[in-house]
Amino acid sequence: MHETHFQSQFTAAAVLEYLLHFLQKWSKTPWITEHTEKITIACRTSFAFAATLGINWKYSGDTHTLVISGLSAIVIITGLWHVVSQYAMQHAFGGLVRSGNLEKIKAIVQAAVAEAIANQIVPTQVATKQP
Repeated sequence: MHETHFQSQFTAAAVLEYLLHFLQKWSKTPWITEHTEKITIACRTSFAFAATLGINWKYSGDTHTLVISGLSAIVIITGLWHVVSQYAMQHAFGGLVRSGNLEKIKAIVQAAVAEAIANQIVPTQVATKQP
């Protein structure tokens, strides 16, 4: 299955917001809390930028080489635009995480996934349908 841009952006937003939430609660990072708004904004912006850069890496065990690619001026400039949308997604997801309604959100997501799965047509069903 190939993820759409929205799916990968949503996943990155969720993972990075949980990381920020963890850092805010962690005793080893007392300077990052829910009450340090500017630091939270800086963290979200940094996370959003990192999520949109598109750095790729490939390790070859045979030759013991690591190739890091994907960084170019075009990628960085395009990434800056995506930072805005990624930051907005993380900010929205952060509101959901902190709202106390996670169980309701989980139920809504589970219902949506179940409906999407129920509405999928399996390729073998398509092949055997009569006109």
